Amino acid sequence: MELQGLRRHGRGRGELPGVVRHGEGQGPVSFREKSPEGAESTQLLRRGLENRSNRRGRGRPNDGRPPRTNLRIIQNPTSQLRNLAYFWVGNFAPGQISPSTARRTTMPAYVKLPDIDGEVQTNEHEKWIEVQSVSLPIFRSIGEGSKGAQRRQGNTSLGDFVVTKELDSSSPKLAAAVAQGTHMDEVLVHMLSTINGDEKLVLEVKLSNVVPSGYSFMGTGDMSPRPTETLSMNYTKIEWNYKAYDDMGGDAGNFPASYDTEKAKAQ
Repeated sequence: MELQGLRRHGRGRGELPGVVRHGEGQGPVSFREKSPEGAESTQLLRRGLENRSNRRGRGRPNDGRPPRTNLRIIQNPTSQLRNLAYFWVGNFAPGQISPSTARRTTMPAYVKLPDIDGEVQTNEHEKWIEVQSVSLPIFRSIGEGSKGAQRRQGNTSLGDFVVTKELDSSSPKLAAAVAQGTHMDEVLVHMLSTINGDEKLVLEVKLSNVVPSGYSFMGTGDMSPRPTETLSMNYTKIEWNYKAYDDMGGDAGNFPASYDTEKAKAQ
């Protein structure tokens, strides 16, 4: 079999005959063949390129370890009228963890609501509710068309606290709390990380004067392992406390902050 198209773009060593690469040696592979028996050679070429990519650390296959999670703080100015900051806990495959979280192998998140027990059985969070994602948006309206540091600003509003979780024994009471409009003095959110083999509290969020505002259930016949649900809660005060750790897992200090809508004051 004879392959044409021997030109290679970008950098890289160990050129393969008949391959035209695009960009920095990471783009799609294209080739032309003259013989009908080229299917087997095509597979060999692709397999060889995949092996080279794996050795360089790109596209590492999933090795069967459980998914990891990562905490991100995202600032996203979606329009001229508001700046939105929100916290998000999401699942990431092992190969997607950044170097700064290399020693942090998991990031579980738990929520504690008064009079509603969850299924968590760990000592520090027994009967808390485990959640898959947490959203805590804060909005600050900015005058349209204004410029510079002195531009006109409006009021600050705290968006609903939203969690996504799997169906469990707490689900019926959560739905009933929303339907009833049950007032809750305090709701706690804990986000943990396993650092050097020890599970550490990384972020604690405390919500005050909470009223459940929404509940939705999402499930189909092929959902695995369980259907999911989303719970929204309105609140008037929020307190954050981020706990820092050094590379060995030692305490490196607390970083608290808070905002109270009734006082319109941040600390």
